[in-house]
Amino acid sequence: MQLVRRIVVIAFIATLFMSQIAAYAETNQESLQKQLEDNQNVIHQKEKEAQSVNDEMEKIQKDWDSIQSSIEQNKSQIATLEDKIDATNQIIEKKKDEIVNLEDQVSAREDLIKKRLVAMQKNNQYSFAIETILNAESFGDLIDRISAVTTLLKADSNLLEQQKSDLAKIENDKKEITRQENILEADQQNLEASQAKLQSDLQEKEKALASLNTKYNNIKNDISKAKENKSNIETKISTMEEELKKEQAAAKAREEKLKAAAKAKEEQQKEEQQVVAEAKTSQETSAKQTNSTSNASANTNSSTSSNSNTSNNNHSGKEFYVSATAYSHEDTSLDITASGYNIKKNRNMKLIAVDPSVIPLGSKVWVEGYGVAIAGDTGGAIRGHKIDLLMPDKKSCISWGRRTVKVIILN
Repeated sequence: MQLVRRIVVIAFIATLFMSQIAAYAETNQESLQKQLEDNQNVIHQKEKEAQSVNDEMEKIQKDWDSIQSSIEQNKSQIATLEDKIDATNQIIEKKKDEIVNLEDQVSAREDLIKKRLVAMQKNNQYSFAIETILNAESFGDLIDRISAVTTLLKADSNLLEQQKSDLAKIENDKKEITRQENILEADQQNLEASQAKLQSDLQEKEKALASLNTKYNNIKNDISKAKENKSNIETKISTMEEELKKEQAAAKAREEKLKAAAKAKEEQQKEEQQVVAEAKTSQETSAKQTNSTSNASANTNSSTSSNSNTSNNNHSGKEFYVSATAYSHEDTSLDITASGYNIKKNRNMKLIAVDPSVIPLGSKVWVEGYGVAIAGDTGGAIRGHKIDLLMPDKKSCISWGRRTVKVIILN
């Protein structure tokens, strides 16, 4: 009986124990299952977040590509404008060279006209022509003499007409240079506008990059799958940052270049305006002196007087273009110039070598890109509309090279 009771107790305890084990196992399984389900939900949620972030990154990439396309268009426009500016500069330089050649021709023709006017004044032209015709020995000789006189008179007329034509062409070429310079200024303004647009696009790219960095930082700590793409994303961002830095540096350099060019242009315009004002004052003074001389010589022939006045005003504020080279004391065997200046001791002084028939020695002149200088030297190769600028050393001469520049004689 006791044995049965023990067996029953043991069976009951075993049954109770087994039920507790089963309950514990079931409870543990349910807990694990719940954790698995929770983890699965988390993974599913994170995958949705990852997909959302990927979609956002694709959108940012499209925006980036659009901005990049706009930047490339701006760069192309800037390159086109720069090419146009270079072409305009070439036209201006060509016109300057043409003016130099015409001015040389005009100067040479002026000497010839002066000589012929002097000859006409000393020997009355019409008396000479009549005397030539009356001294004919025969009718055939008369016809030949009339033809010869007519040819001479026509040659003088053609010479004067060609002089007027060349002077008119010089004035027209100067106007064309002014027009081309206005076009150049407009192109510079367009270039600055394109530069501003490019700068704006770069700022948009910077904002897009900041947004991309924010998205990346958000997903880096929350999505495990993003770790697989971490290196690619970082590389891509690094590449974008480097590209942005380069483009910003290039844009800044271009902006600084534009500012420097604008400042140099402004300073040159101010200097030229000041020089022109000084030249105008000098010219007015010279005109008063010429008028005084003209009143004192009232019996002089009107044509000769007109030419004389032109000659007197020839150097007061006269403006023309020349071909300019450079030299230093290192290039000469003598350190003393034709006007007595020691260029070795005064290597930094502003002095030019000139053809005295074009620019009188001792004149004060303004040279574009060089400044106010003294015409204090001559040279065997300096003939016509050519000048040689004094530089402190040979390196500066090489840097200057050969240029076509504007010159204004101040006195």
